[in-house]
Amino acid sequence: MKQILTLIFLITIITSCSNKVTAPLTSVMTTEPLHHKWKVTEMHGSHEALPNIYLDLRDILKTHGSAGCDSVVFTPKYSYNNRVEFMYISVPLPMCKGTTLTDQQFLKNLNDVHFFSVAQNQLSLFDKSRTKLFEAVYHSDDEQGSLLRKWEIVKMMNADGERLSKATPYLDFTDLNPSTAYVGCNRFHFPVTLTGKHDIVISNAASTKKYCEGDVNDEVLSKILPLVKMYQVVGNTLKLFDKDNALLIEAISPLE
Repeated sequence: MKQILTLIFLITIITSCSNKVTAPLTSVMTTEPLHHKWKVTEMHGSHEALPNIYLDLRDILKTHGSAGCDSVVFTPKYSYNNRVEFMYISVPLPMCKGTTLTDQQFLKNLNDVHFFSVAQNQLSLFDKSRTKLFEAVYHSDDEQGSLLRKWEIVKMMNADGERLSKATPYLDFTDLNPSTAYVGCNRFHFPVTLTGKHDIVISNAASTKKYCEGDVNDEVLSKILPLVKMYQVVGNTLKLFDKDNALLIEAISPLE
């Protein structure tokens, strides 16, 4: 009986350890490495220089690119096994007179994209037959997953969502000592320490003392900030988690 109980105890420990989620959180389709701004260095079907061609995949849901003049917008559709397709491709506001051969090839290749591969800072996009359509590297405008920018809060645990949406709430990590935040009433300031690749400590948060009747979000933020232990930046989205990987705050960084 004692041996059986010992075995059950060991199985429980092993199961609980194997089910533990660790940051950074990864989607089931592992598309996180895609979400950067990419400078195209090679394009199938084009033999011209490509000085201004880019693909901006930082926004997970709505992306765009350009072959040099007109901006092309499209919606990415992700799937398993490094699958990605660009849907609803359009040029919403044509600014250029005429369409060059490079523009035409750019649009054709976007329509044919079916697979992706990312190795370090290099992106490759392929068609169904694995013909390489685009080769790209990080664009000089890409933040490369940096936390150090101003973020607009879109979700906060236990917040009054209606008040939050009207407040233009933000987290400003442009400077870590101190960083600042605002969710509708008082302005918070606090030092931030990055202790590892995804580890973060927010301590000694203080705020102004303005009184705002009925606004609970300041109190919520004051309780949440010390709980933040991990962060994840994917493209233009920031997520802050507690030690158990519960999502506390989600924010976005607007793209130009």
